[in-house]
Amino acid sequence: MVNLSRGQWAPSISGDRVVWQDYRSGAAFDIYMRNLTTDSEQVICADPGRQWLPKVSGDLVTWVDSSGEEWTITAYNLTSGVRYQFGSGTADQCWSEVSDGRVVWMDYRDNQNKVYLSDLTGSNAS
Repeated sequence: MVNLSRGQWAPSISGDRVVWQDYRSGAAFDIYMRNLTTDSEQVICADPGRQWLPKVSGDLVTWVDSSGEEWTITAYNLTSGVRYQFGSGTADQCWSEVSDGRVVWMDYRDNQNKVYLSDLTGSNAS
């Protein structure tokens, strides 16, 4: 599917969409997606810093973004182009999962690991 000299890791698949973290830039991991039906590839996120551990479900892609001081969970809606960031901004977030328009992640607020949920469906979008 991807045959480059630099590495690709952490694939996730939903329907005809495959996402992965990619080191082709040689500077940091970025998030890429391939549509298996159209055989087209697109960059989902190539911001400065490292983006890693992507997950995909339907129209939503999530990943851990470490472009700032803390790790944050970021989601991108492939249809609307809307980008979301989750967490308090003062603690690390990681280990996201996405399903049916909902995102869960581990958050280290108050010096304790806790699981948080954000519902991006309909009027619950936040």
